Amino acid sequence: MKLSLAKQSAIAAGILAAAAAVIVLKSPPAPVKGGRTSDPERSQRSASSRNLRGSVRAVSASESNPDSSSFLPSFEALASSNPKKALADLTAIEDPDLLLLALAAVGSGWAQVDPQAAAQWVAGLPSEDQRREASAGLISAWAASAPADCLAWVTQNPPGDLREESLIKLADAWGSSDPQAALTGFLALEDEGGSDQGLRAIVSRWVMGDPSVAVENVSALGKSSRREELLQAALGSLSGQDPELAWKFSERIADRKSMEQVRGMALKAMAETRPLEALKLAEAAGNCEALLAGIARGWASTDDSAAEEWIASVADPALAARLREATSD
Repeated sequence: MKLSLAKQSAIAAGILAAAAAVIVLKSPPAPVKGGRTSDPERSQRSASSRNLRGSVRAVSASESNPDSSSFLPSFEALASSNPKKALADLTAIEDPDLLLLALAAVGSGWAQVDPQAAAQWVAGLPSEDQRREASAGLISAWAASAPADCLAWVTQNPPGDLREESLIKLADAWGSSDPQAALTGFLALEDEGGSDQGLRAIVSRWVMGDPSVAVENVSALGKSSRREELLQAALGSLSGQDPELAWKFSERIADRKSMEQVRGMALKAMAETRPLEALKLAEAAGNCEALLAGIARGWASTDDSAAEEWIASVADPALAARLREATSD
C-alpha cells in the first residue's frame, strides 16, 4: 500500500524534525596518507549502507516487505553507526507497516550507542503507533545495558497505554537478565497497570528458572496485598512446570481462597498425566471444590471418558454437575 504524497511528506518531516534536536555528528576520523581514513569500521558501515539502500529500493519497486532477515538488521546496524543516515533512509519507505518495523530497528540500533539521544527521538515522533514501535526497539537494547536508566525514562512518559506497554516490555527484558534488580526497581514504582503487570511478569519468569530463590524473595516482601498477588502469580506460573513444588510453596499464601486457586492450577497440571496422584492430594487437603474442579479440567483435557466416569461417581449430584461444567470452561 502506497502512502499519498502528502502523507509521505508528513512522515518524513516528523521523523527528521524529531531527529534534528538530538543528533550530534561525530568528528570525522583523522586522515592518513593518500586521503584515506584509518577508521576500521568504515568498510562495515559502507556495506550496511549499501545493503540498506538496496532493500529500500526493493520495497519501493515491489511494494512488498523485503526479507526481514536482511532488511531490518541493516537498518539496525546503520542506526548504530550513522543514525542521521538511518533516519534519512526511513523517509524512503512507502509501506506504512514496514515503516513501523524499521522504526523499531532504528530504535534498537541507536540505543546501543546513545540511548538518551534515541529516547529523545522516540518522544518526538509524530504518532503514537510510531512511538510505540520505536520505543519497543529502544527498550530491548537499553534494558541490556542500563535497565535502571531505561526505567527512569519510561516512567517519565505520561500515563496511558504506551507507558504501560513500555513498562511491561522492560520488566520482561530486565527480569530475564537480573530478576532481583528488576523486582527492586519495579517495587519502587507507584501501583499502576504497567508496574503491576511488570512485577507479575518478573516473578513469573523468575520462578521458572530458579523457583526457590524467587519464592524466597517474594515471600520476604512482608504481609501485604502485593506480596500475596506476586506469590499467586509466581506459583501459578510454576504449577505447569512443577505442580508438586507449586503445591508445596502454596502454603506461604496467607489467603485461603488464593491458596486453593494456586493448588487447583497445580492439580489441573498434574491431572493431565497423573490424575490418581492429583486425587490423593485433593483428598488429603479436604477435597474442596476448587481442587476437584482443577482435577476435572486437567483430566478431561487428556482423557474425557475417564474424567466423566470419575465425575459420575461423585456422591453429591450438584457438585458433580458443577465439575462437569468446569470441564467446558
